[in-house]
This record gives sequence, structure tokens and C-alpha cells, in this order.
Amino acid sequence: MQPREVTEVSRMLLEAFAEVDRKDILLHPDRALQNDQEKRLLSALELIASGTPVQYVLGKVSFFGMDIHVGPEVLIPRPETEELLQLALERIGRAQTVLDVGTGSGILALGWKKKRPESEVTAVDLSEKALGYARRNAEANGCKVAFSSMDFLDASNWSGLPVCDLILSNPPYVPQKESEEMAPHVLQHEPHLALFVPDDDPLLFYRSLLDFARSGVQKGGNIALEMHPPCAEDVCKLFSDEGFSSDIVFDLSGKERFLFAQKNK
Repeated sequence: MQPREVTEVSRMLLEAFAEVDRKDILLHPDRALQNDQEKRLLSALELIASGTPVQYVLGKVSFFGMDIHVGPEVLIPRPETEELLQLALERIGRAQTVLDVGTGSGILALGWKKKRPESEVTAVDLSEKALGYARRNAEANGCKVAFSSMDFLDASNWSGLPVCDLILSNPPYVPQKESEEMAPHVLQHEPHLALFVPDDDPLLFYRSLLDFARSGVQKGGNIALEMHPPCAEDVCKLFSDEGFSSDIVFDLSGKERFLFAQKNK
């Protein structure tokens, strides 16, 4: 960590486990902690020293102005996913019926609902444990979203889903072989189910999203997806070949990260 990160994480830990707020830290930097506060803080530090991501130790993160509860059953929200949501709100504007595929902790569904409360939002995920976090986050943030446990790759499950105006999705997209290059704290603690796809089928989820969109998206409806940059051109071609107007958008680090597609027929 950079020094600024260390300072910020230290402040967050003190606030969460020692019940010391920013004002106390500034006004009383030499104040001794009570015994129970010290024990809680030391336990948290031991988890971090063992490699547990600080977000899991704290149990929550900030995403799009919301407090989002997280744990090892859901991915830690990335800045790129916040970018996807912001771009979707700017480029698409409004949608009556929205579907979030692979919702995880619920961040895309809840972020859209917060900004567009008139939308009817449905969110699906294979993991019941992830949906437990999503439902908790919806309640905590005052968002009415319909959550459903579903293997989206099985087309027989689609009959219960609404025909929508917008699909949002950050599906699993990292080829399994790239796990060797990942940071240990990601590989050892975050759910592989939400990260990886088979090496021989990296477009697995994007093909399913396209298949669903043939009848599950209204004419003129939109799809906004997060992608693995090395596969971006292939994903774009997948949708373009089916008659969608498709556009790759770069993330803030200059990588081909997002696909925006509109159904023309």
C-alpha cells in the first residue's frame, strides 16, 4: 500500500473496530484504546496481515454513494463497475424494465434503482449466498428490486424473466489460465464462481446474454456490459453480427472494458 492508503485504511479500522471517529483521531492522537477496542482492532489487523481483503474485514464498501455489505461470497466492487453504471445512466438515460444478470452484491441493480426509481429492476444470480447480500443491501439502501436465484446459462430458466428495455451485467469473464497472474488476496479470498470462465470458452456468458436478448429485449432496448479487455473485439462482433448497434467504450485506464449495444430489430 501507498502511505496515503495506509493512513486511510488505518482510519477506517479505527472507526469500525475501536469506535474512534475522524475527529477523535485528530484531536486526541495519543489517547489509549480501551481493552475491548484494542482486541477488536488487533483481530482485524491479524486478518489483514493474513491476506484477507480489508473490505471483507470491514464487511462493507462504498459504491455509487451507497454502503454495500460484502463478504467472501461476493466480489469486492471495482471502480470499473462504477464506471459502467455511470456510463449507462449517461448514455441510455431511462429504461422502464431493467435486468441485472450476475448481480452479486446487487451493486448494478441498486445503483440504477437509486438513480432511476421509476424503473422496474430484476436481478438474478446463481449463488444464493450472494443474493443474501444483495437483498440485505437493497433493504439497507431503500431499493425495491426483484431478486431471483437462477442459472442464467440454462435457457430453460428464462421464461420467468421480463422482456426488458435494458440489460446490465458484469458477468464472469477471466479465463481460468489467468488465475496464475492474479494477486493472492483476490485468488484466495474472492469467489471463483464470479470471476472465471473456461479457457476454451471465454465468451460463454456473452453468448447467453445475446441469446436471451433475441426475444428478451425490446426493439430499441439496450445492453451494457463489462468485459475482459482482450476479448472486447470478439464480444462486440458477437452482437454486431446479430444486428445490434455495438460500441466499445474504454475505461479510465484506457482499456476496452465496456460494451454498449442497442437492439435494432
